[in-house]
Amino acid sequence: MVSWHGFINTCYICGYQAETMDHLFFTCAYSKEVVKIVGQWIGIMLPTQHFHEWSLRRGQSKIRIDVINVVFNACIYHVWRQRDLSKHELTLICPEKVAATIVDEMKIRIKRCSMKMANTDKIWIRGLIDDAN
Repeated sequence: MVSWHGFINTCYICGYQAETMDHLFFTCAYSKEVVKIVGQWIGIMLPTQHFHEWSLRRGQSKIRIDVINVVFNACIYHVWRQRDLSKHELTLICPEKVAATIVDEMKIRIKRCSMKMANTDKIWIRGLIDDAN
């Protein structure tokens, strides 16, 4: 991203790389850590390269794809939010706390979901919202 001064803006989170969408959401060490932790909670590896990589998932039920997409979008939202906090308020919450916030928010959203689903999906959902996770 180039500022109006013509200088390349560095990532407000890590301060090392040029701030691009690919860097911010997929290659910044901060983002990678958030996505890794959240991915471990949901039991899958979240995307590491590009958005479209995620939308091409096959062999998953519709409910799982929907939940995974919501979780992935929450990661993007929270990383962007941390980027803005870092830029405007000069504060940055550690990736572990951001990931924990995402997991807590997703558990609340998943609990509110009242769709018909297969027993295997019900078991998967119960595993996600179980407080032991």
